[in-house]
Amino acid sequence: MTTPAHLPLRVGYVPGVILTKWRRIWEERFPDTPLAITPVTEPDARGALLRGDVDACFVRLPLDVDGLHLIRLYDEQPVVWVAKEHAIAAVDEVTLEDLLDEEVLTEVTAVNIDRVVAEVAVLRVPLSVARGRAAATWSTALSSTPRRRRWVWRG
Repeated sequence: MTTPAHLPLRVGYVPGVILTKWRRIWEERFPDTPLAITPVTEPDARGALLRGDVDACFVRLPLDVDGLHLIRLYDEQPVVWVAKEHAIAAVDEVTLEDLLDEEVLTEVTAVNIDRVVAEVAVLRVPLSVARGRAAATWSTALSSTPRRRRWVWRG
């Protein structure tokens, strides 16, 4: 008798999520259930779940969770991502008042990254998104609510 092949678990993730450890543990514990990992944008995370593009997703709140199940994972410290030559790059921490004269962006897109590198804007993002970007640096955003990371699936 042959056993049917297991379908992969389709997992979405938003930018900044690092899945290396999670993926390794999954593969050790569930070797017969492969993973299909799919990047999703933050604005489309809910849509990817509702359309059935993914079975579950690593997301950041805020997110409309009506009709979804979620598990709290951890909170992320927001940072302000700036060009290395920007005045904010010289300080370790910034307040919201420090940003009053800045165009503050919150969505990571190629256009917004170009605007940061050109010193036209700053980008308020979780630290995991800002790390490792050669063209820019970051300062901790004080007075900012941490971004809540969750594991979400459709009910």
